[in-house]
Amino acid sequence: MTIQKLGIVVIYLVEADNDTLLNIHLDCLRRHTESDYTIYGTANRLLPQFCPLLDADPNVRIVDCAPPEDSLLNIHGHLEHGYYLDSLTRAAFEDGCSHVATFHVDSFPVRRGWDTEMASTLTDSAPVTAILRAENGDKFLPFPGGLLFTRDFYEKYDPRFLTTDDVMQSPDYREFMRVFEQARDSGLGYGFALWKNNLEWRRLLRSNAVDEHYLIGGIYGDLIFHLGFAARPIKSDRGDKFHTPGWRGGVRRLFQKLPWEARIAARRVIPHNLIDSASQAALNYVTYEKVRQNLFARPQEYLDYLRTGNRS
Repeated sequence: MTIQKLGIVVIYLVEADNDTLLNIHLDCLRRHTESDYTIYGTANRLLPQFCPLLDADPNVRIVDCAPPEDSLLNIHGHLEHGYYLDSLTRAAFEDGCSHVATFHVDSFPVRRGWDTEMASTLTDSAPVTAILRAENGDKFLPFPGGLLFTRDFYEKYDPRFLTTDDVMQSPDYREFMRVFEQARDSGLGYGFALWKNNLEWRRLLRSNAVDEHYLIGGIYGDLIFHLGFAARPIKSDRGDKFHTPGWRGGVRRLFQKLPWEARIAARRVIPHNLIDSASQAALNYVTYEKVRQNLFARPQEYLDYLRTGNRS
């Protein structure tokens, strides 16, 4: 499916020491995108020093998203993320886009033509292509750090990043969760829309030639890089329990399978460092900083190294 106009949707939430990351993100989108594109961004929580970087990019349009209505005032995390992704997606299609791609501020393409290559795989029966972080335990979650879909899919099936209570309580959604046992995240509503309507999607799986970490610094489908954890003060995710080495990992995986009441009882007698993720998060932070600094020092060379294993 040929792209007439591409809308790129990004929520710009950037930590104070990540100005270089924002520059790399914008530069890679500029250099590697073949289609006519506009970035539709929200900067509700963007630190003031970063506003000039976005203002200086002619492809960036900051959308003044209305705050959540009263019933959603207490949403946070992936729910808040989903709310703003829905608002930006709606703005992009109202502006005439034929396709929308979503990225995080710490994700971006690694080579030119990513957009046309991803779009070329889209069909009426498979209208979405997206990252699948199988290494993080995901089974049917199109990840918004690298996701592309068509206007036809959006208008016909009305997918939502923020899944409402009514949808989550429906028999179809409950069956979907029973089948996939998928952790909730902001791309799950798109996975549900695909499954409910018997549609397929192309999965971009991790393709690194060099892995610094099971999750941090991922290359997906040899098209998209995702640093990971850039907006998280605590560098931890659900996949940690699958990748903690040795018997400690076994204890954590067993603990996660216990009913909630049993978990509370276990915490009274088992040392917290055996069942909590804090120690793994500390190790993740060390790797995160290593990957981040390597990326900042020589962006394209480091991305090529992760992709191919060759140092230039």
